[in-house]
Amino acid sequence: MPDYYTPNAFPCVSSRFKEVVERFEPDVHQFFPVAVVDKAKEKIDERWLWVVCNRIDGVDREHTNLFFQNQNLWTSSYKEDGEWKRVRDPKVAFNKQQTEGFHFWRDKHLFGEGIYVSDEGAQALQSENLSALRLQHQETV
Repeated sequence: MPDYYTPNAFPCVSSRFKEVVERFEPDVHQFFPVAVVDKAKEKIDERWLWVVCNRIDGVDREHTNLFFQNQNLWTSSYKEDGEWKRVRDPKVAFNKQQTEGFHFWRDKHLFGEGIYVSDEGAQALQSENLSALRLQHQETV
């Protein structure tokens, strides 16, 4: 059973993963227990459905080459003069001042399932050797 997976876009995590999150941000996020059962409906494990409760505006406007559509959503494709344009090699950078004090968050202007993690949070998760966890570094300025 993996320590991290996302059925239907909701992260489902192991107790070890949950402990790391709560060490950095106690009483911030929501975790709902999920019993993992086999075909005979016997409980074989427990996981936690994780609701990331930090929702911030963390994207640095000067170091990101995406288009800020209607001052609401960062996107790599946009309509200009009736014609669709696409940003080549999209780049997202986070602003250190805007993300300071947060360790696990979703960005309110980025579309998708992305959960963003501070460098400290990422190091702690990696030190646990959690299975199925894939972290990708994002620039912070």
